[in-house]
Amino acid sequence: TEIYTLSLHDALPISALRTLLTVPNSVSKPIGPITVHGLLAAELALDASLARAPWRAVLPTSDDFRETMPLLWDPALQALLPAASMSLFHNQKRKLSADWAAVRAAFPNLSHDVYVYNWCIVNTRTFYFTSPKIKPQSPVNRDDFIALNPFADYFNHRDLETASSSFSPSGYVITASQPIEQGDEIYISYGSHSND
Repeated sequence: TEIYTLSLHDALPISALRTLLTVPNSVSKPIGPITVHGLLAAELALDASLARAPWRAVLPTSDDFRETMPLLWDPALQALLPAASMSLFHNQKRKLSADWAAVRAAFPNLSHDVYVYNWCIVNTRTFYFTSPKIKPQSPVNRDDFIALNPFADYFNHRDLETASSSFSPSGYVITASQPIEQGDEIYISYGSHSND
């Protein structure tokens, strides 16, 4: 099988990732201790820069999230979730609540709906990321080693992937496991996560 490789390092330098290290002090300092997820969501919610407008233009809408994320469903529908999904739902709800409390205290004029939308963006579009410049907290929370990777976030999940992603200090590499024809959807695996 011929392998096609697309190196995102060439198309998107590490410096283009949105990470804990790229959040401006004007956002992080007023908030104080918070998850990286919550901090990235705050930065997105407060960012109106024109440079990132093309990326924002192709992100899912609030309606997309309301239709697909149990976190945003009516409580009557949430109550129908199976046990495994219910556990994930309660964990997400707890994380979002704690993150919103920290952000709301620092930025009281920020809309709850805008923050939740951006929290969902981070929740659905981050990749594993580490850097020698990021000092892990004790105990280490693996969930905090994340980054937004504008471009690679377009790949959808499927257990039977057509491409795999890998990360190294030099960048992200997406490697196709089979020939990809123009117009074909490319799938990667998000790891050992069920569809729940």
